[in-house]
Amino acid sequence: MGGEKYEKSKHSGHEEICKTFMARYSISNNTFILNCKKSLNYLHVLEDVKDSFVRQAQGTLYLHLWLYDKELKNVIHTKEQKDIYIDLLDLCFDNISYNIGTTYQSNIRTENFEMLKKLYDLYYKFDKTKYDKECASTKYNCAKQCFDLYKECIDVCRQKYNADYCNELESFRNEFNKYISSEPECKDKDLYIPWEMFASKSVILLIPLVSVLVVSTFFFILYKVIIIIYKRIYIAKTFLLHILI
Repeated sequence: MGGEKYEKSKHSGHEEICKTFMARYSISNNTFILNCKKSLNYLHVLEDVKDSFVRQAQGTLYLHLWLYDKELKNVIHTKEQKDIYIDLLDLCFDNISYNIGTTYQSNIRTENFEMLKKLYDLYYKFDKTKYDKECASTKYNCAKQCFDLYKECIDVCRQKYNADYCNELESFRNEFNKYISSEPECKDKDLYIPWEMFASKSVILLIPLVSVLVVSTFFFILYKVIIIIYKRIYIAKTFLLHILI
């Protein structure tokens, strides 16, 4: 019973934080409170696990992308996306005294957000193509969305010429091509992604790198994140995103 009271007290301030944030940005979406509370619960887990600063930054970054995809992309504002998320973290500091926010702020830069978001979307669409019921009868259309988004990502690769970003796209290309070659609805349908010569070239990196561990089943994990952290064997699949910080 004492443990249950502790768990309740740990998260007692989350709803108030979410309501304050909701009012600050005039958010009316009725799903925001639920997704915001899931996010803060996950931040609490990151804090309690006492992982390394890098691992905490990884988890906080991925949570940013998840919350952006679910809610923050609909917020009308004049700020950078990172700054909106920092506002939410600041509310956490004021009310719950988290330490991981400073780790996030010191490691994640605004200019990398769009690059990371495209990679996030790419793998998200790919997972939907493979596993989502909506794509069960429309495999080609779902795979085509991945194909088109990949072309956008490659354009970013050409512009930024970031070795880690481009190499991650090459890893995705191999995985995607292997998948469509095994799917009758996608095979021989002009979805094969050709090799980009520069994708695996090495370049001199002037900025340190951090690898972000991204779990493809993260949307389910947010519901049962404590179980996942302590029983990583249940994570079905992981992949790495490499970013500049």
